[in-house]
Amino acid sequence: MMMKSIFATLTVPVDGSPAADRSVGFAIELAAGGGTVNFCSVVDDTEIYATVAEGAMVDIGPMLADLNANAQLFCNAAYARALAAGIAARADVVRGPRAPAIVAFANATTSEAIVMGTRARDGLAHALFGSVAEAVIRTSGLPVIVVHADDETRTGPVVVALDDSACAAAAFDVAVDAANARGRSLAIVHVLEAETPDGRDPRYLDEAFSTATKRGVSTSIVLVNGRPVRALLETTDRLEGCVIVIGTHGRAFFPRVWLGSVADGVVRGARVPVVTVRAAVTAERHERRPPAQAIR
Repeated sequence: MMMKSIFATLTVPVDGSPAADRSVGFAIELAAGGGTVNFCSVVDDTEIYATVAEGAMVDIGPMLADLNANAQLFCNAAYARALAAGIAARADVVRGPRAPAIVAFANATTSEAIVMGTRARDGLAHALFGSVAEAVIRTSGLPVIVVHADDETRTGPVVVALDDSACAAAAFDVAVDAANARGRSLAIVHVLEAETPDGRDPRYLDEAFSTATKRGVSTSIVLVNGRPVRALLETTDRLEGCVIVIGTHGRAFFPRVWLGSVADGVVRGARVPVVTVRAAVTAERHERRPPAQAIR
């Protein structure tokens, strides 16, 4: 089956880590069929100046040169990997605080999504995730695909968490596109929390089923009971889901604190990539598609 690109343009930050390496591979897979991947490596000069401000006796010049050289190497390696796979690409070293620089680069390249690698799910690695990837998700307005260094490769359905919120509707649209483009089935998961009566609204669940089916996607509705994070992760594992798509704001499925216990828990606990989607972005991404070309 000829695969189609899910997003016409992707931004992928690279830093030479195993997680970033995994995100490069995943982005190349997503871009297969006509997409363009925009790689960037961020040099944050303030990290060096902060070290100096703390009283460390260092020569700033060589440190800056090393940062720039390493960033260029990371860009060159990712760019070469994309071109070897036949994917149109560009790669740039950018400067500034990491999260704002990544978001600005994504906007400047009219990217439709950002692919972020994260090193692990707890401890220091979670702190690193919170300082960069979480800030990107919070401020970009674009779908952000979080790829873990040890994600499993699965061939099951695209899993989307659905409630009646605007962000869930946006996530659903992305999930249908992903399933359709990659030739996968779609599992619409609705979690009923233990203390909440059966909250199924057959209108929006059945309408979602009908919409996905009409768009040529084999679709199922999965109702599960329990706490949202655990229920969604266990359901994804049971179905051998290949990716999870969730909205970043919601009422029933997601807590009111942005990227709080549910979305954050899913991102950290999943064994597959997680796509976080904010409301009102899907219409825009279909209007922002420049012609693909290999540039550098």
